Amino acid sequence: MLDDLSEPLAFLLAIISVAVAFLPNLANPIGGFLLPTLAFAIAIIPHELAHRGTARRFGCWSRFVLYPPGFYTTLAVNLVMGFIVHSPLLFIAGYTAISCAGYTRRDEGMISLAGPLTNIAIALISLAYLRFPVYLPLFSFFYLLLKLNAFVAFFNLLPLGPLDGAKIFRWNIAIWAILIIIAGWLWLRSYFSRRASLSSRRLYSSLSLSTSSLSFWYSAPRSMAFFIFSAASLAIRLMRPSTSLSALS
Repeated sequence: MLDDLSEPLAFLLAIISVAVAFLPNLANPIGGFLLPTLAFAIAIIPHELAHRGTARRFGCWSRFVLYPPGFYTTLAVNLVMGFIVHSPLLFIAGYTAISCAGYTRRDEGMISLAGPLTNIAIALISLAYLRFPVYLPLFSFFYLLLKLNAFVAFFNLLPLGPLDGAKIFRWNIAIWAILIIIAGWLWLRSYFSRRASLSSRRLYSSLSLSTSSLSFWYSAPRSMAFFIFSAASLAIRLMRPSTSLSALS
């Protein structure tokens, strides 16, 4: 059964459900398939591991698990979208399950904080790399890392239902406000800075992704609405009294 897999295998299948969207780019196996898949993996896996590690430090049982209906849906949707826009649209393949004998609102807030904070750290490192005055190797890869991690952080910090942002908001509004402002600033900066414009042109050529692919993925209204709907639906179905769900989180 898919929900009984070991954690490394669950992570591998979850990333495969995203990577299928890049199959049409296999003519350029490194720039068109490997690097974009790696960028998505870096936006997802450290986020989940941060939730898991923090939960375990609070004495909870925690691990990443594959959710079979979400996995099959993610796989099918991204496979189809790969041939249309050459980019993933959905990730509901798995979640971080957390079971505790009992924990406080602060504990819940700290566990929820770990995921988006990890994405913000990765986005800031990527931005620092992009600020170098000369063009460096993998410039376009770090630009993609900036966009993806800023988006994942901002989305998860929205104070909606089961998302991380709602739990952080209940625990400490000031910390939530600081984090969502930073995440929003990073996301907007990746769009509107002069260097972002330059790197986006390099990104199209070096990663062999079509303009429609990236413009579709990074279109705020479409991608945000789709992720909110899918993540909220998945979270509501999976929530249990002993389980804290992190959806795309």
